[in-house]
Amino acid sequence: MNAVPQPRVRPSEWLLAAVVFLLPWQARFLWSSRQLNGAFWEYGSFSLYALELVVWACLIFALARLLATRGASAPFFWRRWATPKGAVVAGAAGLVLWSWFSIAWAQDRSLALQAAFRLTEGVALLIVLARSSRRGRSLAGQAWALAAAAQGIVAAAQFFTQQVAGSTWLGVDPQLPSELGASVIELTDGRWLRAYGTFPHPNILAGFLVIGILISGEWYLRQYRSAQRIFAVACGMVASVGLAFALSRAGIAAAALGLAVWLFSCGARRHSLVPPLRFSLAVGITAATALTIMWPLVATRAVAAARLEVKSTQERGMLLREGALLAREHLWTGTGIGQTTLSSYRRNPGQPGWAYQPPHNVALVALVELGVDGVLLLLLLLAGTAFRAVQNPGSAGIGMVAALVVVAWFDHYLWTLLPGTLMACLALGFASGDPPSDRG
Repeated sequence: MNAVPQPRVRPSEWLLAAVVFLLPWQARFLWSSRQLNGAFWEYGSFSLYALELVVWACLIFALARLLATRGASAPFFWRRWATPKGAVVAGAAGLVLWSWFSIAWAQDRSLALQAAFRLTEGVALLIVLARSSRRGRSLAGQAWALAAAAQGIVAAAQFFTQQVAGSTWLGVDPQLPSELGASVIELTDGRWLRAYGTFPHPNILAGFLVIGILISGEWYLRQYRSAQRIFAVACGMVASVGLAFALSRAGIAAAALGLAVWLFSCGARRHSLVPPLRFSLAVGITAATALTIMWPLVATRAVAAARLEVKSTQERGMLLREGALLAREHLWTGTGIGQTTLSSYRRNPGQPGWAYQPPHNVALVALVELGVDGVLLLLLLLAGTAFRAVQNPGSAGIGMVAALVVVAWFDHYLWTLLPGTLMACLALGFASGDPPSDRG
């Protein structure tokens, strides 16, 4: 009896896996550096990330295949809009179109154009990943798990050496605990540097590792060969070590909730809880061991009573209040995509340049920039993805959605920074597509 031939992985799927694996690559060409009140303005500068070149190659190959196989005008029946897949398409397409429309009333149209283009890149990757074959999605998932394990190793090295080595080619700025602006935890005996990986902030590293842990869990669940299961759980455990050394409260909470929701989903669909529970315990025990080693730092972050923790909490509260005032003034149409910090500066121009930051809440930033309609479209995309994930037995997609909601509630980078936007869109693509190949 002849074996059933396995479908070949398409060139666009190999490139998609490369995009996923290279997400931590932050090298960029800053072609227009701008300032606010004498300080570098991250959210108003113009740059081209090296990763974007890989993204464009992936999207070009995916578009070429679509034109060659089905044509650009493949029918989408109206009755499909009432399905979870239709909600994902409507939410994603509507969000992109509304962001481009918002350029018309943006204060800085060139800045809005860059923000709309980057959101379009992310949503395009979401669609490509959701439409990929099962083997293609399995390849991309393994690439994320491997990249998360690599970042976990880098994070551990950074924490134990208490320095981040700079690299122009990797796009990493050097960091030391003694420098102002570094993400540190302050104890009576000195300052301790949090792990960055190759990302611009420990919280972004944490978000990447959380999704990597959940993808590793799904990889572990769908494998029947012991060697691959060992490799999958090893990736999850190493990533959990990196998550611990990032010392991100939102990241740890997102990982805990994501794993819990995944376990509940498996139990609700009457699947065996033994494999996902075994994986979750391995990851949880590993992370708890790493956190125990640095318990004074963990306690300081948890209690949030130290000087720097109090200062951080106060600054976050101030940014949320400022964001709420901006949202109230531009409730229906928003200020235009990418305009949050500029609108804050125009409203209150007397602050130090570094103080102009987006509020640490994605929904509030989306409300400020795209108004009520933009938030509703974002919620439609999330709801469609969640229902789509629930339909896939054993999928960790619903856990990814839960984790993204936690991260988005406590931070803004999933919306305001290209690495975060691509991360969120790819995670939603994993959650909304068909389950990966059991043999992948």
